Order: sequence, then C-alpha cells, then structure tokens
Amino acid sequence: MKPSHDFLSAGRSALTTADWPAAKRQFEQALQQSETPEAHDGLGLALWWLNEISAAHEQRTMAYLGYKAGGDLPTAARLAAWLAREQVFLRANVSAMNGWFARADRLLTGAESCPEMGWVKIYRASMTPEAEARRRAPGKPSYSPASTMIATLKSSPL
Repeated sequence: MKPSHDFLSAGRSALTTADWPAAKRQFEQALQQSETPEAHDGLGLALWWLNEISAAHEQRTMAYLGYKAGGDLPTAARLAAWLAREQVFLRANVSAMNGWFARADRLLTGAESCPEMGWVKIYRASMTPEAEARRRAPGKPSYSPASTMIATLKSSPL
C-alpha cells in the first residue's frame, strides 16, 4: 500500500483539478493509514464540493481539532472561520457562527502576521449585513463565492 503522504499528495492534486470523487477516495485512503488533520481537511473539502455538506463539516471540524492539538494554531483559526460561515449557511445559526469566529480570534491572538489572519478577516467580512445586501441586490447574479470574496476584498480593509 502507498504511504499516507502519497494519498495526501494525490488528493491535493485531485482537488486542484476539481476531480472531487478522486480527491475523496485519496483522502479516505490517507485516513485509513493515518488520522491526520490534513487528510480530514482535504476530505472535508472534497465532500463539500460533492454537496455532502454535513459530512464535510464533520471532517473539517476534525481537521480543526487536529490542527489545534498539533499546535498549528493559524490553520486551526482558518478552519474555525470557515466553519463559522458554514454555521449560517447550513443551520442558520448566527450564535454558532459568532462562537466559531471567537475561536478563530483566540487562536490568532499574539500570532505573527500570517495569511490565515487575512482569511479570517475575509470570511468575517463576507458575513456582514453589507455583504449580504450585495448578494441579494436586485440585478445582481445569484450568489457566487468568488464574486462575494472579490467584492468583500474591495470594500473591506484587511
């Protein structure tokens, strides 16, 4: 059997080519060999793109816990912010969203500048009332994560 890191590499490659089923298989194989946050994270992304949203949240929550336990606090914070947004989209639970954003903030307290700080700000800015109004404005195309992120970046100081 291939080493776990080979499955992780193949899974990441499948994600970059939008081959969600292949990514799912590769990350599942990686998890059979070794429980790692990277494998849970990759599987969560593949499941999300396959519209298996609850399972995606479960995997990404496990990734969050693994990164946090392993001391990779910036990555844990980025996942906490992603999970925050998803609380509203999946369960319409604003309180849970705020709780996950608070986790992200605590994990980054005292950290040196890193890309994850920007991701947390982007995710939070995308959930403001202004961002919601942009998504629902008359004459605007239906929700697009990419267009929302671009609009958020243009209007929000990082």
